[in-house]
Amino acid sequence: FKNLESLTLRHCNFVGLMMKNKSLFKNLNNLIRLELTCIKIQLIDNNLFTGLEKLEELSLNQCEIDNIQVNSFKNLINLKKLALNQNKLTNIELETFSDLNKLVFF
Repeated sequence: FKNLESLTLRHCNFVGLMMKNKSLFKNLNNLIRLELTCIKIQLIDNNLFTGLEKLEELSLNQCEIDNIQVNSFKNLINLKKLALNQNKLTNIELETFSDLNKLVFF
């Protein structure tokens, strides 16, 4: 999957996998679009998206996310679109998005 540019995962039970392998996507260096929908992620830690520097679009809709750590998106220097619809977020630190200089759609 080294040259994979787009990945969509929907309705997967991924919770244990996310917890065991916090940098799950690190070998997908050419990924430009990642859609994770209806997957119980809950917590986004600051290693989850390691290696995805080329990522431009990230969709995390309906993932039951209730916590995003401050540096979770720090490596996503090319991210332009971020979707976090229908999650359980009640509070997000402003610094969480401070490194997303190219973000145009949220």
